[in-house]
Amino acid sequence: MPGRIAQKTSVRFIVLSLNYGCGRSIGVCNGVAMKLYRYLTGPDDDGFCHRVTAALNNGWQLYGNPTLAYDGNSNTMICGQAIIKEVPGEYRSDLKLSEQ
Repeated sequence: MPGRIAQKTSVRFIVLSLNYGCGRSIGVCNGVAMKLYRYLTGPDDDGFCHRVTAALNNGWQLYGNPTLAYDGNSNTMICGQAIIKEVPGEYRSDLKLSEQ
């Protein structure tokens, strides 16, 4: 799979950005709308995949490429995926993004 590998020795992890071409632009809504952004992270296991799947089924869209990072301290792979969603309303800093 094509990708880019960067290593940071001070933190002892390797980041692998996989190019799946999953990024999509969000649709345009009439009226006032806000764009929401979340970055999901977690161990590379079924739980992470279920969190991404649940978000997709709640109207979120994949944004950009997924990432993998190796945590040398715990010998674990950590996944990351940005997601976006457009909803009616205006942004507030007290908004609970996970509840949207």
